[in-house]
Amino acid sequence: MADRLQSKAQMADRLQSKAQMADRLQSQVQMAGRLQALMTGRLQAEVHEAGRLMPLALEVAGQLRKLALKAAGLLRTLALKAAGLLRTLALKAAGQLRALALKAAGLLSRPAEVSGDSAGTRPVDDCGDSAGSRATDDSGDSTDSRQADVFGEFAGSRPADDSGDCRQQGRLMTLETLQEDKMKVKRHKVDRH
Repeated sequence: MADRLQSKAQMADRLQSKAQMADRLQSQVQMAGRLQALMTGRLQAEVHEAGRLMPLALEVAGQLRKLALKAAGLLRTLALKAAGLLRTLALKAAGQLRALALKAAGLLSRPAEVSGDSAGTRPVDDCGDSAGSRATDDSGDSTDSRQADVFGEFAGSRPADDSGDCRQQGRLMTLETLQEDKMKVKRHKVDRH
């Protein structure tokens, strides 16, 4: 009998411990319920906030897209304008270079003028001598290495015409003038010696 009572007491203790465990499980279930409610409320709040912010985000995205398209259009316009300016400048420079080239070609190919000047060559002075070439002394004769013959003509130069005149660098000299110049040359040589 005592053994039965002892065993029943032990069983009662086990039941009591199980009841305590059930109480703990119930408290945990209650806590889980509160957590679930809290999480649900938070999720609902976040969903509501997201729903409220979504139109604003879409509006901002639309504005950004419009700004990007406008900037792209401006950049394209500026690029086309710059390309047009560069093309205009290049064509203008090419035209100027062409005009200069044609002008230079015209200057090079222009014939001698009436005054006896040769285009692109040496000028001619009042006596018909080329400037910068042979010098003339007081008598008008060229002081170069060539010697005048008896008639006052230069060896290797132009021959005299039928009238006895000879032309040397555009200057007309008669036979008397040649003889006078020859005498002047002789006197000049004697004076120098």
